Amino acid sequence: MPSYLLKGGIVATFTKENEARAFKADVLVVDSIIDQIGEDLAVPDGAEVFDCTNKWITPGFIDTHR
Repeated sequence: MPSYLLKGGIVATFTKENEARAFKADVLVVDSIIDQIGEDLAVPDGAEVFDCTNKWITPGFIDTHR
């Protein structure tokens, strides 16, 4: 079960009211599913860490320009 920790990115999401919001956070992905989003998440054993400083993380978004 592969795990990835995306550290320090800018997470873009929408609220239930369909309002956009962006915030700095870490994203933990376990077995292709987002497990946690938060600040300064601990690195699980065996997780691969990616430095996402100043990079956008857009969970669930699809880039249709590719």
